[in-house]
Amino acid sequence: MGFLSDLFGSPRPTRTTKIVNVLGETLLEVPARDLVGSTCLRGKDLSHAVLRGQWLDGADLENVILFGADLTNCSFARCNLKNANLAYARIEGASFRQADLEGADLLYTDVKRARFDGAIISNTSTIPGVYAGARREW
Repeated sequence: MGFLSDLFGSPRPTRTTKIVNVLGETLLEVPARDLVGSTCLRGKDLSHAVLRGQWLDGADLENVILFGADLTNCSFARCNLKNANLAYARIEGASFRQADLEGADLLYTDVKRARFDGAIISNTSTIPGVYAGARREW
C-alpha cells in the first residue's frame, strides 16, 4: 500500500469468543477476548451452551437464558444474574460469590457443589434448598 501501511502496519484482527452448544453448533460469537465484565450476553438465549471453566466475573447477565447449559467450574463473581434462567444447568464447582441472583431460576440444578457466599438471593429466586434472604452467607 505504500508509505502509510509501512508506517502504521495492517489492522489487527479482532479476537472473538465463540460460544457453542452441547452439539458443537455456534450459538454466538462475541467480539471480545474474554467474557469478564462483558455486557454483550445480557438477555441472550444461550440454552444448552457449553461455558465450562469460563470466567464471567462482573458480567451483566440479566435475563440471560442458560437453560441446560454446562457451567461447570465457571466463575460468576459479582455478576448481575437478575431474572436469569439457569434451570437444568450443570453448575458443579461454579462460584456465584457476591452475584445478584434476584429472581434467578436455578430449578432442577444440583447446587450442593456450587458456592454462593455473599450472593444476593430474593424471595423471587428459585434455588433448590436455598431460602430467600437479603444476603446469604454460606
